Amino acid sequence: MPPPPRAAPPRRFGRRVLAMIVPVLAVAGFAAFTAFLVLRLREGFDRRVADEAAETTEEPEDVVSRAIEFTLDEQGEPLLRVVAEEATGRSDGAQRFLGVSARFFETWEGGDSEIAADELLLDAAGGSLQFLGNALLTTEGLELGGPHLRFRRAPDQLWSNEIVHFATEDFFGVALSFRFHIETREVHLRGVAVVPPGGEGVSAVAESAVFDPETGDTTLFGEVELATDEVVLTSRENVVLRRDPELGRIVAVEAGFGSRLHLAARSRLAARSRLAARSLEAAPEAAEAPAADEEGAEEAREAPAPEEAVEDDGDGDGDGMAGAAVPVLHGDLVRIDIGEERRPENIAVEQGPLLRTPGGAELRGDRAELRLAEPGEEGRRRGHTVRFTGNVRSEVLTRGPDERLVRIESDRTEISLDADGDPERGQFRGGVRVDAGGARAFSEMAYWDGDSTLALGGSPRVEDSALLDLEAREIVVVIGEATGIEARGRVAARFSVSRLSWLPGEFESAGLFAEAARMESGSGRALFEGEVRLLFGGSRFESEELELDADERVLIAAGGVRSAMEIAFDRSGAGGGGAGEGTNGDGAGGEDPAEAARFAARAERFDFRAAEGRMRWSGTPSLEADLGDEGEAPTRVTAGEISAELTASGALTALVGDYAARFEQGGQRAEGRRVRYRPEDGILEAWGAPATVTAGGRSSEGGRLRIELDGARSEAEASRARRAAARSRRNPGAGR
Repeated sequence: MPPPPRAAPPRRFGRRVLAMIVPVLAVAGFAAFTAFLVLRLREGFDRRVADEAAETTEEPEDVVSRAIEFTLDEQGEPLLRVVAEEATGRSDGAQRFLGVSARFFETWEGGDSEIAADELLLDAAGGSLQFLGNALLTTEGLELGGPHLRFRRAPDQLWSNEIVHFATEDFFGVALSFRFHIETREVHLRGVAVVPPGGEGVSAVAESAVFDPETGDTTLFGEVELATDEVVLTSRENVVLRRDPELGRIVAVEAGFGSRLHLAARSRLAARSRLAARSLEAAPEAAEAPAADEEGAEEAREAPAPEEAVEDDGDGDGDGMAGAAVPVLHGDLVRIDIGEERRPENIAVEQGPLLRTPGGAELRGDRAELRLAEPGEEGRRRGHTVRFTGNVRSEVLTRGPDERLVRIESDRTEISLDADGDPERGQFRGGVRVDAGGARAFSEMAYWDGDSTLALGGSPRVEDSALLDLEAREIVVVIGEATGIEARGRVAARFSVSRLSWLPGEFESAGLFAEAARMESGSGRALFEGEVRLLFGGSRFESEELELDADERVLIAAGGVRSAMEIAFDRSGAGGGGAGEGTNGDGAGGEDPAEAARFAARAERFDFRAAEGRMRWSGTPSLEADLGDEGEAPTRVTAGEISAELTASGALTALVGDYAARFEQGGQRAEGRRVRYRPEDGILEAWGAPATVTAGGRSSEGGRLRIELDGARSEAEASRARRAAARSRRNPGAGR
């Protein structure tokens, strides 16, 4: 039997040839297999019909008449008109017509339907007809054929429980059974497998299908799998193919609860096509007539086809689709818009969308839209773009050896997928919240490069578990083995006071401002650059660069350092001085401070290491301090390096100048290689070759000088060279 005619869209040779090879081969293979199966089964049916004919030839049949025409009526209205070449009589009372064509009046879309067949068996008493041999039903927009079509009265139905093939303007295929309800004008197919004409359009496998003559829509039921060149849709509920009669094509696909979209090519239908083929082969022989009970007959018609287990693809869907892992978009109320070239253009999931990618990324939201990539150059693979809106929750996995999971919440999210289906970049907008490592980030927008960098904009803020709350114009989160945070533009950081309690002085808050910052989340380390200002309590630091390590209790500032500090000390003398030259004092002094030293310093570098109990200014530093009572002259220190020695509690015990040091307090001065002043007891010491001290109008020189500035006592130890010069002046002849 020649294949039924069908309207095929114009072929577009020469365009995207390489890109079409795989889907065209898949479609051609599916069509070839279907044709082979249909031909083989039809051969069996023809052989059975021939056997039946051979049996009947044993009974003598007489030609009753030739060129027969008759009409069957339904309540006085013509229902069916039959034209046959000749009629013969049968011993069982039935009539047999050869070379038959029949017309059903006003059955499909208000028009007539026609049937052509080799034979017609008429049971006038039972009101049934059987069309045998090359039976072909033709209606407006549908052609359906098979070896055996039946018609019965009350209710009027045209049906077949044997394999039929069919063709429409949108696709052609095969089905296990067929039923045409004359009154409702609905066509039902069971065990359906279809492919588009010309290889471009929608392919499908379903347990059953219904054609609606009024709207032109096709509804697929049961375990449905629908494929195009870009996506494969699977659903356990009905799938509707919406058709526009004016455009003459399918314009949309709508699916219900529990739908899944596999972002893969049509070849993913191979497993289901094999399953449908096995179901066709295993189909039992059709009953000679429908069940007497209409309800029982409907249940029999809607029973699913025999199934076999298919290896699961490992994506957790349980859909049995074998093949390489691909992105899967789950959801309810799915709509796929089909464009003029019979390919999907946009996909919308109205309820509960969930996207899973082969790389482990997951996105959830209230609604999702999938924008498919435009066909690229020949042989070029391109990805798609998916957009989620409404309470979006994303989990993305960074690439490289240090893979880490990053959780992102937002109002809107747009992810671009690469050719392998993994995210290659993303945009997040509206109420963005990021959980990465030991840090949480908040912003109005964020951009992800698909690798390990997340750029935050729109008043971004970071909360670090180990250190601070950071704000800036732009913040970049770099996720790796350790999460790095980079901030640029008006950086403002608020520190956890408990993490900075090792800084000198008492304070209830600590803040830092800069133009840029870098830190490692959870480590307590941070570097601030560009017009840096650090404020805590009554202290203030300004520099071009400031490095902070809260775990190691280190603060380092460099580049035009200006500091104004307030550090407690005790004048009661209970501290007993420091711990000695160049070491941190651990005495009781300063544990309950009575006064505070307020001083300002300038230097090129400042270094404070709390474990050593020492602050250092270097690079031609100068320091001016208020260490005494109100109205007392300030203290000034200049040296190559200036240090402040502190107790374990952070109280000041001594100021030290090294390398060409000079100390001034009112009219009291000291110069030398090293100068050390203890404000708690007013003791000033100087070392040099020689060192000089001026106090109370008297000057002293020596290798080591010690003076109590508040009292009148002083001690001087002259250097060896100074003592020798003094003896020579007293005894001029001593050297002769």
